Amino acid sequence: MDTTVSYDTSAKLSGGATNVTIAMRASGGTIIGSNANDVIISYATNTILKGGAGIDALKGSSGSTVWGGIGNDALEITNSNTGTLIGGAGDDSYNVAQVGSLIIDENSDGGSGIDTVVTTIDFSLTSQTGVTLKGFIENLTLTAGAVQGIGNNLNNIIKGNNQNNILNGLDANDTIYGAGGNDTIDGGNNNDRLFGGEGNDSLTAGSGTDLLTGDNGDDTYNIDSSDTVVEVPGQGFDTVNVFGSWTTTAEVEVVNLTFSGANSITLNNTLGTTVRGNTVRDDIVAGIGSDTMNGRAGSDVLTGRGGADVFEFGGAGLALTSLGTDTITDFSSAQTDVIRLSASTFTALASFVGSNLTGSKGFIAGHYQSNNSGNGGVFAQNAYIVYNLDNGLLFYNPDLTTGGYINGGNFATLTGAPASLGGANFAVVA
Repeated sequence: MDTTVSYDTSAKLSGGATNVTIAMRASGGTIIGSNANDVIISYATNTILKGGAGIDALKGSSGSTVWGGIGNDALEITNSNTGTLIGGAGDDSYNVAQVGSLIIDENSDGGSGIDTVVTTIDFSLTSQTGVTLKGFIENLTLTAGAVQGIGNNLNNIIKGNNQNNILNGLDANDTIYGAGGNDTIDGGNNNDRLFGGEGNDSLTAGSGTDLLTGDNGDDTYNIDSSDTVVEVPGQGFDTVNVFGSWTTTAEVEVVNLTFSGANSITLNNTLGTTVRGNTVRDDIVAGIGSDTMNGRAGSDVLTGRGGADVFEFGGAGLALTSLGTDTITDFSSAQTDVIRLSASTFTALASFVGSNLTGSKGFIAGHYQSNNSGNGGVFAQNAYIVYNLDNGLLFYNPDLTTGGYINGGNFATLTGAPASLGGANFAVVA
C-alpha cells in the first residue's frame, strides 16, 4: 500500500504498510517510522527523523537529526548540510551534496554493516573538511563531477563517475572503479583491485599483490613485480612502468623498467610490445609477437622469441659509453629481425637515417682473428658497423680504418654468431 501523509508537528507510524511517505512542514517536530519501508522527508529545519525497521529513505533539512534505525537505509540532509546522520544497524548510505557542519555517526544506535558515502564533492573517508566522521565508513561513491575520492584504513570500495576522477584507497584491501573519464587511481598499501573503466586512466598499485585492469582507453600502469595487469588486444595503447622484475600475459604496448637495479621481464603475450630497460643490466624475454627491445644503459640480455623483433640501441639522451655490451640470444634473419641504431647515440651514422646499412661504409662482416687488443682486425675495416663472424661480436667503428675506435667499441654480441647478418638487417633512426 502506498500512503502519503503530511504533518505539522510530530507523528509515530505503526503497522505493516509499505512505501509510506511522510512530509513534515513545521520546524522542531519528530517523525518515527514504522517497521515497513518508509520515505520520510522534512522540509523544515531542526527536526528529528527516525526510520525504525525496514529499508528507509530519510531526508532532513538544515539542523536536523536523521536516524536510520534497523535496515539498509539512505540518509541525507539538504540545504546547508548542517546536522547529524546516524545510520544504525544495516548497510546504510549517506548522501552528501555539500558540506557545512555535518556529523556522520556510525558509533551510535548499534551502528554496523557496510556503509557508503554517496557524494558529488571531493570527499575523504579519513578526514573531511566540514564533516565529523564518528566511526568508520567503508565505501565511497562519486555520482557526478570531476571530483576526488579518498579511502581510509578499511577495505574500501570506491567508485568514480564519467568525469575525470582522482581516487585513492590508502591502506587495506581496496577495490576501486574509475568508470568513465580519464581517471587517476592509486590503490595505496595492501592487496588492491583497480579497474580503470572507459577513458585514458593512470593506475598505480602501491605495495601488496594487486590486480589492475584499465579496460578501454590508452592506460598507464605503475606497478611492481608482485602485481598483475589484465589487458586484451584492441583496448587502446597501454604503457606499464615496472619497478622490479615482472612476468606477464597482458597485451600491452609499452613496458618501461624503472627500478635502478637489475631487472628481468618476460612477456608471454602475442601483441607487439616495446620494452625499455634502465641504467643497469636487464634480462628481457619478449613474447611471440613482433616486439621491440631497448636495454638502454648497461649490458643487457635480449631474447626475441617468435615474431619479427627489433633490437634497439641508443636513443635521445643516451651516451654511447653508457650502453655496455648487450647479448642478443636469438637473432634471426629468417624471422626478419632488425637491429635498430639511433644516430643520436651512433652519431657517425647520421647519413644513414631512414635507411639500412647496405650503403658504402655502412656494414662489413668477416672472420677477424682476436688478439691481445681484442678482435684486433676489426678496427682496420672501412665500415662503421663491423661484425666478427668468429664470435658474434658487433662493433661500432666511427673512425673507420684509423686504429682504435675513438668513442666506439663492442656494443652487442649475437649468440651463435649467425652468418646471415647483413647490412639489410639494420635500420638507422634519428
